[in-house]
Amino acid sequence: MRGAPLFVGLQLTISICADFRMKFCDMQSSTSIDQPQILLHAFYGNLMRWSIIVSVCAIPSFIIAFKVYSVTAMVMGIVMLIAFYSFVASTKIWRASANNWQSVMSALSIAFKLKIFLALIWLPAFLFTKEIHFFVLLPDLYAGIIAHESIMYFLKISGDETTLFLPTLLTTLLQGLIVSLLVVLFAFFVVFPFSCLIRSTWRGR
Repeated sequence: MRGAPLFVGLQLTISICADFRMKFCDMQSSTSIDQPQILLHAFYGNLMRWSIIVSVCAIPSFIIAFKVYSVTAMVMGIVMLIAFYSFVASTKIWRASANNWQSVMSALSIAFKLKIFLALIWLPAFLFTKEIHFFVLLPDLYAGIIAHESIMYFLKISGDETTLFLPTLLTTLLQGLIVSLLVVLFAFFVVFPFSCLIRSTWRGR
């Protein structure tokens, strides 16, 4: 059956969701409270890695928004996101998860590399055509709209006030987190099942 490999990939995805809680609890119980939870040598490497990832992925949104919104707030938001991701990636729980779920981490790596690729091809396209090319920026576009409207709603401010420092900072942070969530969902529900499909098809030959 043609749908059998895809079904196998989806089955593996569901089994990982069902088994994640058990392994996560095991990792927590195996980590001593007295042990350092952050590995500094890993943090420096992750800081370099996430500086590249976040900065490149932020290029399109930054270029579009820097003439209107607070540049200082956007830069600070980017730096805060870099620090946050570097911190999380340096925790023992995250590193244990990376060792236990190598196939999932591989899917995440592919998804973020695709996001970087989209940002890199957008830049020359924008510079040569002077057009925004929204079709390349769909994750950033929707995340930006959601973040912008959410900050307006919760802070009870007008559209013009969103360009000030604090609203811009919060919008940058929220947009970055939403984009990251979209990339993770894409990795988990598209890249990972597709990689399972390829592996199952290859093994069946």
